[in-house]
Amino acid sequence: MKPYIIILILATSVCFSCRQPYDPKIDSVTNALVVEGMITDEAKSYTVKLSLAVKYDSTDNFSSVNHAHVSILDDCGNKYNLLESGNGVYASNPAELKGLPGHSYTLHIETQDGEVYESSPQTLLLNDFGMTTHAAYTTQDKLIEDAYGQVSKITVNGVDLLANIANNTDTISRFRFESVVTTEYMYSMMISPTRTDVYYCWYSENPDNLVNLTDEKYQTSSYDIQNHTVCFIPTVYMYPVDYVDSVTRKDSLLNASIANRIIRVTRYRMNNESFQYYKDINSLLSAQGKIFDPTAYQFKGNITCISNPQKLALGLFEASSVRTSIYTIKPGSIKVNQISSFNLPSPSGCVGVISSLEPPSSGGPPDFWVY
Repeated sequence: MKPYIIILILATSVCFSCRQPYDPKIDSVTNALVVEGMITDEAKSYTVKLSLAVKYDSTDNFSSVNHAHVSILDDCGNKYNLLESGNGVYASNPAELKGLPGHSYTLHIETQDGEVYESSPQTLLLNDFGMTTHAAYTTQDKLIEDAYGQVSKITVNGVDLLANIANNTDTISRFRFESVVTTEYMYSMMISPTRTDVYYCWYSENPDNLVNLTDEKYQTSSYDIQNHTVCFIPTVYMYPVDYVDSVTRKDSLLNASIANRIIRVTRYRMNNESFQYYKDINSLLSAQGKIFDPTAYQFKGNITCISNPQKLALGLFEASSVRTSIYTIKPGSIKVNQISSFNLPSPSGCVGVISSLEPPSSGGPPDFWVY
């Protein structure tokens, strides 16, 4: 179904109004290259994903762009070729390339049809800011789905994980945050009068609905960032219906005891171009259906087809320095503890332990469990 805009037409000679549907003519973009890529200061392989945009009114999925020549150029004249790994994904060799703060990087792409694309040079900025965290009690409205597929809105009690960042430069620094919240919980099932099975379970999720950006609300006397909300953590675990069904009985999970929450926070320091790109995305995702709300064609990233400037290219090649921290918050508490590492075997799972009177209880929490 194509969108339409209701236009109110006012008559000048009589006092009446009518509403007429307007179907805007939107160009169907075909063969527009879509680029998703990033370079950081982490010692790892960097990936670039290439695909083609589908038509505006198409129901097809994005198609990958294969057999392209993809490379990253730095401001010292070096060229690093990326290897194709399938499905439009190209990866760098970590032994050859590591992003260095203060340097700029350009993505270069040559596709099979002979077109050449490049990003604008992206400066990788230093991310050596001190950050402290604390938590505060709050509430948040959430949409939940019951076992019958019915969706309703409820107010959830919880805490916000908040960050303060001391700026050590004379300019405004802009950050993007990604959070993964892992809930550790336990429940037990009585198998017999002398046997109870105990299950240690975990479930990880990204709580963000929008791209989490610092909002530029700074004090007038400094560029420090105060009380930025990194993520919301509900006091009561909202069990995903599909996960509850796949693991065990609903009544057991609803009576589960939450042991801990582990929050992995990744902080990206962005340059102004990347910040504006994500800010535009948030504006689009937050649109409320009004006539002057932003639309997808009102912004694009930093990719240009240099062999044919009239050819549209979409997406972003981002250069951002990265810092990762891991915190724990007990259910119902606002005390924040920082830990050095946390390695899960999988995003979700359960480990069962047999606890019986005869013989004595055996086993315990898995090795990665955080108390």
